[in-house]
Amino acid sequence: MKINYIDEDTIDIYIMKDKLNINFDSEKGLKELFKVLKDNYSINIEGFYDVCIYVDKYYGVVIHMVKENSYFNYYKDIEMRITIKDSIFLYQTDDYIESKKIHIIDNNMYLEITDSKDLINIIENTNYILYDYSK
Repeated sequence: MKINYIDEDTIDIYIMKDKLNINFDSEKGLKELFKVLKDNYSINIEGFYDVCIYVDKYYGVVIHMVKENSYFNYYKDIEMRITIKDSIFLYQTDDYIESKKIHIIDNNMYLEITDSKDLINIIENTNYILYDYSK
């Protein structure tokens, strides 16, 4: 699991497919994840969050969470609005890999995985994962 703090109220959580052992289709499953974050990483999540779960068939999931500061939390609970999106993850790289599907976005080169055998090699050589790509 990789946790990326974008700012004070925005978090991205990257979980590879082989590490998925929580059902993200429900609020209960996400609350289990938040308990793991609190117990193992000292990250306490409380309040109201917009949660978008991006699912890629090769990588796994990226959970993008944005806290709404206008929500007053009396009981230190977690409330959320959950959206689940099937997505195609693109991997930013500086290296051209022949026979891979390439996308140029904002003058950056991204590779699209078309075979699960390529995942580890491409992730090792990637600078950034674009998880909310839409064609």
